[in-house]
Amino acid sequence: MNPEPERKLPTLRLAVLCEDVEEDGTERPAILWFPVHTLRFPPGVSRNYRPPVLTLYIQLQGGRGLYFFRVVLRMVGSAREVTIAHFDDDLDAADEVFPLERAITLNRLVFPEPDVYELLVYANAVSLHEPTDHVPIPFPPIRVAVLPADGTAGGAI
Repeated sequence: MNPEPERKLPTLRLAVLCEDVEEDGTERPAILWFPVHTLRFPPGVSRNYRPPVLTLYIQLQGGRGLYFFRVVLRMVGSAREVTIAHFDDDLDAADEVFPLERAITLNRLVFPEPDVYELLVYANAVSLHEPTDHVPIPFPPIRVAVLPADGTAGGAI
């Protein structure tokens, strides 16, 4: 009897927050529309800003096994994380050479107040942004500066 193949944590090769991801004719992500690094609360809104639906494009490589993925939002410097998206994927079919690409719609993304936030990707309960034995320098968390509506914090669009 053959033993189960060993589970192997995937490597996060790329993560980009953008307004939308257009797919090609084979349903693979092809065009990333308007990468997002800064948002501004609209006039009259000072708490719990829900931006137009954004998409997180990710590339995963080298994993083996079934994984439950979570995307979480946290304020920089805070330990509190809020899950804003989740999905599962069987990485046994993933190619070792070409990364597995996913476009994750962030329907539940809400920024509680103006500040700097991070989006992090977890596979099961393991952050893909932390160093491991096989990835000593991981992909950093995705940062988003969220500015107040009054314009006091800089020049975002």
